[in-house]
Amino acid sequence: MTDDQKVIESGGLGMLIEIWHELLWTKYKGAVFTSLYALARSQGVNIRFFQVAGSSNEIQMLGAPDLSYHQYPFDLLFESNYEDVPWYRRWFVYFANAWKTEADFVIIPGYYRFEHWVHLLALIIQKRPHGVFCDSTAYDQPRTAIKSLAKAFFFRNCDAVFCYGVRSKGYVLSHAPNAKVFALCQAAALPHDYDVEDAIFCRQAFVSPCPSYLFVGRLIQEKNLELLLEGFAMAKRTIPSAMLRIVGDGPERSRLEARAKSLAISDCVKFAGPLSGVALFKEYSAATCLVLPSLSEAWGLVANEALSYGCPVLVSDRCGCVPELVIAGRTGFTFDPMSVKDLTEKLELAVRRFADRLATAQDCVEVVSRFSPEAAAANILAGCLTTKCL
Repeated sequence: MTDDQKVIESGGLGMLIEIWHELLWTKYKGAVFTSLYALARSQGVNIRFFQVAGSSNEIQMLGAPDLSYHQYPFDLLFESNYEDVPWYRRWFVYFANAWKTEADFVIIPGYYRFEHWVHLLALIIQKRPHGVFCDSTAYDQPRTAIKSLAKAFFFRNCDAVFCYGVRSKGYVLSHAPNAKVFALCQAAALPHDYDVEDAIFCRQAFVSPCPSYLFVGRLIQEKNLELLLEGFAMAKRTIPSAMLRIVGDGPERSRLEARAKSLAISDCVKFAGPLSGVALFKEYSAATCLVLPSLSEAWGLVANEALSYGCPVLVSDRCGCVPELVIAGRTGFTFDPMSVKDLTEKLELAVRRFADRLATAQDCVEVVSRFSPEAAAANILAGCLTTKCL
């Protein structure tokens, strides 16, 4: 038994952990925090959650938070959108709590806002053990010397860093080589009645009569959807019956519709708008594969969702979920998001390689099963307990 396992098995009795997060709206965090709360209680660990705001100006159009995924006690500090809370109130809340908290370990929600620095410095002054969530990778934004120095300072002054995957872990270690990093701390929020066998069955029941590619997400420049349209137009030359379905909405929609028209593919590209629940999961079940051509993507939780429904994925090699979720030939392929030719080849290859829908579905759900809310919760709790006890 390792030292980490001994600490976890001991349960950290009486320990108090505080978890901070910015937006209650984030459903996948709700699923992870629900599992984390249940796991902590089962091991005699006390845990408190602080949600700073309900939503943000950017995502409020997508609807109110789904509280069914937040089955744990939490303090909602501001009911308004995050950006609508005056900066001095945000700073004060972070600082005041860090100054008076009796928690044995505190997790800061990020490092990219000034209030996160206020939180960090107050915890340092109080000599309170603390960690930070990090979802960034080297592919997110170009590095600058000043930002790199600031990030290095932040990571080096945290007792632990909680990351999405190996790419975010590598990003942290490139700034702070001696940082204690815990990876695989995220998971998709699937329906409450999700069942693996049903998902595999639906993969057969909702099969599309022709090759069908799927995109799910916001229609913004970072998603690189013009490349998808161009790659699809080229793939149509060898797969005339192929269809492309784009699920989501955003400021780029009108321009993308115009681009599809100029490529003469409007009749086989469907802009379906935002979908959720059963309607969205039917899309995953029916598609030949999901395509995520992002220029920058911290992880890409839509890949988790697609794989959970037996749908393989074609993913930009800049996405954080590479390499954990994308196993060439089993669950999908990666491609260069700057190369129409590379994407076109992968679109054509997917039709041939994933023709056996049952075998593909079984591979997909097997690989993604490691990324459950329960597994993410276990990694976060292990990080808190082992770091505090070192």
